[in-house]
Amino acid sequence: MKKPMIEKVWLIKKMLFKNEDYQLALDLEDSENRVTMRYIIIDTTSVSYHNELEIGYHQEDFFIFSNKEDAKKDLYSIA
Repeated sequence: MKKPMIEKVWLIKKMLFKNEDYQLALDLEDSENRVTMRYIIIDTTSVSYHNELEIGYHQEDFFIFSNKEDAKKDLYSIA
């Protein structure tokens, strides 16, 4: 069983992209929607990053943290 881990993601338009897919997030950016860096906790119950034909996580499937320290506190509380 994999241990839960913190992952840095890029948030835009309710989608979360892994760091290696930063360019995909930038492609969605416009004057009203800006890319922001966030953190999520991934565990064995997390939804897949590739959902059918889409790439990325959906924001509503995760708790979003604006900084890594808050994510660490939450991760340690469930460990």
